[in-house]
Amino acid sequence: MRILIVNDDGYTSPGIIKLAAALHAGHQVTVVAPKICYSGYSHAMTFHKPIYVKKVDDFDFPCLSVIGTPADCVKFGLEVFGGNLPDLIISGINNTPNIGTDVVYSGTVNAAVEGALNGIRSVALSGDVKTEEDFDYIVDFFIKHFDFYMRLVKPDSPISININGAERGNKGHKICPLGVRKFSDLYISGGEDERGQQHTLVGEPLELGNNPDCDVEWFAKGYATVTPIEYEMSDFARIAELKKIALSESDGAE
Repeated sequence: MRILIVNDDGYTSPGIIKLAAALHAGHQVTVVAPKICYSGYSHAMTFHKPIYVKKVDDFDFPCLSVIGTPADCVKFGLEVFGGNLPDLIISGINNTPNIGTDVVYSGTVNAAVEGALNGIRSVALSGDVKTEEDFDYIVDFFIKHFDFYMRLVKPDSPISININGAERGNKGHKICPLGVRKFSDLYISGGEDERGQQHTLVGEPLELGNNPDCDVEWFAKGYATVTPIEYEMSDFARIAELKKIALSESDGAE
């Protein structure tokens, strides 16, 4: 199988190196990943200005370092494959879980969405990593269940997988929707230079009431979660309601 592996933490992250090395044993693996961390860049793309790509010869598998976003890495990675496109795109391993509303901000998840937009089976892989050994555990868990994940993912329906670390372990899998995960946002003010005053956003997850059958709840209970991600953003449930409002205003909208 031809596999393109990307991430948002950078090509030197232990997660992507260990994952690529494990899959390289049985597949044709190519890594195209950011030179530096682009965590939280969501689906950002670089338009009308250059990205910079450099070959890295440090690994047994082909690797390109990109000064660009995770979605850039997917887009350029497909150019690398040319007409012989990859059978699978894997984005990860992210070193923190992407559960609940995290997926809105996640470069890891949105790189998988970009893959699906191009009609290629795509997986976002994230985990709860406390030590480098957790990456080894997550890689082993992922490889063990690889065929299962391949049965779940379709070209137009990317999946987001979250795997607990070794200490908590995983009791099994739960296929479930996203929950709600919000943070206690706090900006820490720092120094000032010609650009202005420095402000750094930090925060911790808040305890919120969630549907018990969601990824936030199942992950906390020690299950690996699998969530299909829909990139169609239309709110179909409200379209009829908005049409009624438009007609009542007599503006001719349909």
